[in-house]
Parts: sequence; structure tokens; C-alpha cells
Amino acid sequence: MPLKKSEMMEDLIFLLYLFPLFLNGLYALYLWFQRGITLSLPSEVYLAVTKDHAIFLMGVLAIVAALIIEVRMSPVESRAVNVGKNVSRMRVLAYFCVVTSLISTWSASGYSLSILDIYLEGGYAMLYPAFLLFLSLALSSPIRKFLKLSPILFDLLPIVLIVFSPLSLYMLWRLGLPSSLVFSISLLIFIAGIAILLYGPKLKEKSKPKVKQEE
Repeated sequence: MPLKKSEMMEDLIFLLYLFPLFLNGLYALYLWFQRGITLSLPSEVYLAVTKDHAIFLMGVLAIVAALIIEVRMSPVESRAVNVGKNVSRMRVLAYFCVVTSLISTWSASGYSLSILDIYLEGGYAMLYPAFLLFLSLALSSPIRKFLKLSPILFDLLPIVLIVFSPLSLYMLWRLGLPSSLVFSISLLIFIAGIAILLYGPKLKEKSKPKVKQEE
């Protein structure tokens, strides 16, 4: 029996949330096998994964895509509930990333307790969970209460993204990331905010239930 469109979208969203975990894990295993499997994860492998720009960007884009698909495919009356589901998923994923990063750091340090230096050096190990928690906070319960009255996501999210763009520029620069990556990420956030600001009203109109005219 063929899957319904809604079920296919749910499967796609689920895979998009898992994508960053699989991507990091598979890339780490690939590098580990290249160096030769040892009892502990080599620190070079951990840092290669947690400092890789492409890995970080693909993880961010996967989560943003999952959120946009969820909201875009949802009718207005169920949009608040679906956004709430995404908030929970983001927080669970953020906590899971922190735990797995700490375990990986512990292994990369040779199972010693001196893990702070390696953990801080792998900047994306901190930045990615922080991104997830920030996004989940921007879409958390107080905002969802307004969503019950109107599809405020298209009104609030672009403002959050546009305001966060220069803040992300400063935060990423303070982490010591390459200037090209810093400007690219900030520019992508700004463009996403502008795009939602421009096309959000059109999406709201399309998602509104059609009212039958009385004869």
C-alpha cells in the first residue's frame, strides 16, 4: 500500500533530524579506519570532525530544512502542535550531541579527565548544540501560544534570523573560525530571514483552509 504524502514527509523530516548524527559518525569512522583502529579515538579524528566547516553547515541546513518542511506542509490549525514537536526534537538532539561529544572527547583524550582543552578546541561540538537550543528557544512554548491565534511563525522567525545574523557574526568570530566561514554562515542566516519575510505571507495564504461560499 503506497504511503500517503504526509507519511512520506514525516519520514523525510525524521531522516533529516538523524542526518547530522549519521554524518558525523560515519565521517569519524572513515577517518578512524584510515588511521587504524585503536582502543581510543585519536584526537586528530575528533578535531577533524568537530572543526569541519562542511559537516557543520550540512547539519545546520538539515535541521532548518526539517523545520521548514514541517511548517510548510502543516495546515494552520495544526501548525502550533507540529512546531512544538520540532522544539522537542531539537532539544533532545542538542542534549544528545553534548553527551556524545563529551564521550568522544573523553576517548580522544585517552580516557583521562583532562578533556576541557580538546572539547573547547572542537568548536562545532559546542556551536551546533547551541544553535539547536537557540532555535528551539525561539520556537518554544510562549511563541506557540501565539501560534494558536495566528501563524506568527512567518512573522517572528524572519525577525529572529535577521537580528541573530550580526550576533552570529560576532559569536563565530570570537570562536576563532575562518573569516570566510563566519561571513558565509551569517549571510546564510540573513538571507533565510529575508526569504521568509518576503515569501512567508504567500505561504500563509496558501496554507489557509478554503472557505466555501454560501449559495
